[in-house]
Amino acid sequence: MLFQKYQIRQLEFKNRLIMLPTVTNFGSADGFVTEKNISYYKIRSKGPAAIICEASYTHPMGKCFPNQLGIDADDKIEGLRKIVKAISETTIPGIQLALNVKSKSVNDLSKEEITLIRDSFVKAAIRAKKAGFQLIELHFAHGWLLNQFLSKASNKRTDKYGGNLENRMRLALEITELVRKELKDEILEARVNADDYTKDGFNLEEAVVFSKRLEKLGVDMLNVTAGTGPTTYIHISPMSMPEAPLIEYVRKIKKKVNIPVMAADRLNDYEMAEDILNQHKADFIGIARGLIGDPHLVEKWEKKDFEDVIPCIACNQACIAGIQSQKQLSCLMNPVVYEEPVLQQPGMYKRKILIIGAGPAGLSCAKYLKLRGMEVVLCEKENEIGGQLRLAHVPPYKAEFQKVIDYYAHIIKKLNIDLRLNTEVDLDYIRQLQPAVVVFALGAEPVVPGFAKNNPVVITSDDVLQHKKTGESVAILGAGLVGLETAQYLAKQNKYITVFEMEKEILKDMPPVLKKPFFEKLDSRIEIRTNHKVLNIKGNTLYLQNTTSGNLLEKKFDTIVMALGRKPDYNLKNSFNICMDTIDIGDYKQVRDAVVAVKEGFEAAMMI
Repeated sequence: MLFQKYQIRQLEFKNRLIMLPTVTNFGSADGFVTEKNISYYKIRSKGPAAIICEASYTHPMGKCFPNQLGIDADDKIEGLRKIVKAISETTIPGIQLALNVKSKSVNDLSKEEITLIRDSFVKAAIRAKKAGFQLIELHFAHGWLLNQFLSKASNKRTDKYGGNLENRMRLALEITELVRKELKDEILEARVNADDYTKDGFNLEEAVVFSKRLEKLGVDMLNVTAGTGPTTYIHISPMSMPEAPLIEYVRKIKKKVNIPVMAADRLNDYEMAEDILNQHKADFIGIARGLIGDPHLVEKWEKKDFEDVIPCIACNQACIAGIQSQKQLSCLMNPVVYEEPVLQQPGMYKRKILIIGAGPAGLSCAKYLKLRGMEVVLCEKENEIGGQLRLAHVPPYKAEFQKVIDYYAHIIKKLNIDLRLNTEVDLDYIRQLQPAVVVFALGAEPVVPGFAKNNPVVITSDDVLQHKKTGESVAILGAGLVGLETAQYLAKQNKYITVFEMEKEILKDMPPVLKKPFFEKLDSRIEIRTNHKVLNIKGNTLYLQNTTSGNLLEKKFDTIVMALGRKPDYNLKNSFNICMDTIDIGDYKQVRDAVVAVKEGFEAAMMI
């Protein structure tokens, strides 16, 4: 059913797959369309039946990202027309009208401001129509302004816009009615929360009532979602949550209305999406992150080229976490989402490139170099590719990382990349190969302090995740992500785990959209002690000092695990005395995360 047609009003949807709106931060500082915006949507336009462009603010007071698109003034229409022109030959162009006022709560807005907000949506809809958009979506979800009016948790007003559900729906319904009057032929869609996942928030029972009212006012389609700002991970669910987590909400609302309903959130599996449609749980499948990662996902599905699909692993590290950090949209698997530069910049002439290390940086570099027409030799000392990815998928709730390894294994074979496993590269090997450039992607090794070396009870987090046995009581030194994921892995084996961290706060730099679901899944049996500095290890006794009180602590453990970070081994690079170009990428350049590693692999490939 995914590739069956569907008619709404006068428009024919060529399939049941729709690209959902996601803020990109590719616009100008004052909300105008840029070439990045146009390119981003154009390269995704061949597959989906419709593309709903990102949340565009209807009034400057509701701009909440630095480079968010605006539809708040007539001078924005020309730029929006360029997006429509770029995508309308192959897909239905749509846009989401949205407002997220952060300077005031819904309770502080005057009646004049409410009228201004209502009118801003109507005027924005008229602009969208003039720009050529054929589908206009009203954003009533995710804790944005109109969702705040709907929720009794946030709406404490005592006038006609607050109190009972009828009053809380009033502004959204007024906007819908007025917008519908302006849109004679265009499809009007509404994005609706089925549940806010907050105490006293908008819930399913209210969502059903609201959805029926929207239908009566002429809404043509519903886009069902859930969650608000503090619970963003509900509608942009991480890999620790099951696929299609919101589908039952979609099914229940669909049973109560007579207009098509779209499902959303982690629907990146072809068979699952087909089953949802076949079981009449939804009429359309909405995809956001899957199309960020692979702009050609839909075309590959139609051809059933499933192995070629660049997988979305729901890591949320570069897309949603990036956007919430006010950065531009990116993806761990697709480092430049707004263009396809590899196809535009083939190599001037074929050169032999040696890449040492088949971790995420080396794999990324090999892929893009080969696509540019270079001769690539990829050497890996282990008997399989992946580097730290081979460890990343081992802890609980991280199995999706295996898809990254599987994808690169397929790409290496498809592109006929010369992969040499079990190969330890030295200077003689490089001299014999005579590459034009050597790319060092050797990664980094776990840090083990001098006082902990050659101690039989001391092992590293790598050892644990490679299934080395531990005793029943385990100390883990370091409460970074690796340390805590190692603790989680051991806790599932019913070990007694204590994690020691020198800092007072753990994972302080992790974005909230990643941190909250991580801690919700963290095993309650894991004891975490912050403000504890390791002084020494003798035998199986750990010596620590509380950095706040100064008190000393001695404690025995069966096994002590090092999770104190990583550092590169520069022995090969330091002995390098061959006259040829070299590039360092990934953790070998500086220890960071897989997002940076993949991006640096891509960037190196583009500049060679």
